[in-house]
Amino acid sequence: MGQTNLFQTAQTFGEHSSFDNVVGETGWNYSNGDGVLFYPGTDFVYPEESYGVKGPFASLRLKHWRRGIQDVDYLVMASRIDPLRVQQIVDEMITKVLWEYGVTDPGEPTYVLTDISWPTDPDRWEAARAELADIIESELPHGDDDDSSVGNGGGSGRGGCFIATAAYGSPMAKEVVVLRNFRENVLLRNSLGRTFVKSYYEISQPLTNYIRDHQISRTATILALTPVIYRAKHAKAFVLIFLLSVMAITLSLRMWVSKRF
Repeated sequence: MGQTNLFQTAQTFGEHSSFDNVVGETGWNYSNGDGVLFYPGTDFVYPEESYGVKGPFASLRLKHWRRGIQDVDYLVMASRIDPLRVQQIVDEMITKVLWEYGVTDPGEPTYVLTDISWPTDPDRWEAARAELADIIESELPHGDDDDSSVGNGGGSGRGGCFIATAAYGSPMAKEVVVLRNFRENVLLRNSLGRTFVKSYYEISQPLTNYIRDHQISRTATILALTPVIYRAKHAKAFVLIFLLSVMAITLSLRMWVSKRF
């Protein structure tokens, strides 16, 4: 490895003896970048490539490895809280894997030529991770009346907006982001707002599955939230109206659902 210029060549093993139109540079036991987990921040062997950084750069392979470990932890923790929704998220993101594809040639069942089943849009992956984080944080304590618990990493954190997320279909929807920012920047900065957020969590979470699974409920919730979101954009002038409006919407939904069951 010490004699390989990692910034100029990806070959780390084997011999480079030919070029293939499909796999590119190849040869006996040739591996393209296999095994490289990090790159030198300061390179003394190839000083012209050195970035003068004290410490190595993580490779994309190592970053994906780390992200995979994080995703497993997210899935395990969220499954303990809402296993049904977590399984739905997994099924939505990865519809087929491994043997579920079958094989291209039954006589050589070690490979299959097919497209991938998972999305390549990074926003969809971030949205899924954000929803898992919301599920996990729904079970965390949301702080108390001490103002020091918000704004410095304490308090209820970044999860939450269950009804809005269920209505708009994603925690990354711009309307949900508006409400989340309002919660973080306005509600959690005073004791009245924190009391409201705590009550909202307790009342709203049981409604999310029903709203998510019924289009009429989603539409009605979106219509009801529209003026609330407008007020949230003009936060400080409408704090009291916002609190009353959201609580009224939540209680009305709770009563409506309870009557139907």
